[in-house]
Amino acid sequence: MSYLAFTGSKTYQSRSVLDGAEFTMKKGEILSLIGPSGTGKSTLLKCLAGLEQLDSGRISLDGMDVTDVSARKRGVLLVFQQALLFPHMTVFQNAEYGLKLKKTSRELRRRKVEEMLEKTEMQHASSRYPHQLSGGEQQRAALARSLVMEPKLLLLDEPFASIDPLLRDKLRIWVKGLLKDQNITSIFVTHDMEEASLVGDELAILHDGKILQKGPAREIYMHPANETVARFYGDGLTVSGDFFASRSLELSDQGWEGTVLGETYKYGHVFYRIAVESQIITLSSGSPLNKGQTVFIRRRNEEEAVK
Repeated sequence: MSYLAFTGSKTYQSRSVLDGAEFTMKKGEILSLIGPSGTGKSTLLKCLAGLEQLDSGRISLDGMDVTDVSARKRGVLLVFQQALLFPHMTVFQNAEYGLKLKKTSRELRRRKVEEMLEKTEMQHASSRYPHQLSGGEQQRAALARSLVMEPKLLLLDEPFASIDPLLRDKLRIWVKGLLKDQNITSIFVTHDMEEASLVGDELAILHDGKILQKGPAREIYMHPANETVARFYGDGLTVSGDFFASRSLELSDQGWEGTVLGETYKYGHVFYRIAVESQIITLSSGSPLNKGQTVFIRRRNEEEAVK
């Protein structure tokens, strides 16, 4: 039996935001939810957290139907892109706030908060106020405030989007280790495929309100369900209704004709942007290419098209 099972639809002002989106999760699983802006990611999280009601569907969590359970009683916590810490409270006071609402005893509150601040590496800042923290520290404090409540499900809505890229890489690894150590079932929302693959045990591709595919990153990369999913991992060519990802194509002395538009750089290598009729793809080359040069592209024999 699945720990979390979600199926639902949601409409805003006659616009369908979730259209029968459906997925399940195991206990302790980290799911990276990825999709373009406006595709329903945040709405799905709000419905899971009880901040929005589904028009139709069902949410089952830890063996209970929580579809109509209030947000306060659902056991689901949401961490936003901005930490949203109480500015007049210290890190310690922020972390113990939820426990106070639950009328947890003072001694138990102190012990739980101290343990969680140590696990989130924030014990050194327990007496500081939010304005005295860096962006990364603020997010760690927000995580401590959520995790100390021992949620049944933790939702993270692009928590590192506003953080410096160098620090973001460290936080990705850190947060996955923390969630695994605590065995917290989590949904991590991002629009960055690299980040999704690094943090999540599995990925779920959300597009136009539907889950197009769910599974391990490698499985989705190697066997995308359709062209839309395949394009999340990069560009490619659509020929006669078949889609070929760039990784399945190579330059040759025959094939589809293209024109070199220019060069770009990635991971220390040179790649070339090539126009094939109205489409543009990016490929590497064993020899230098010039802007305006005519080239030919073919698919690798072992690669199959995505229908």
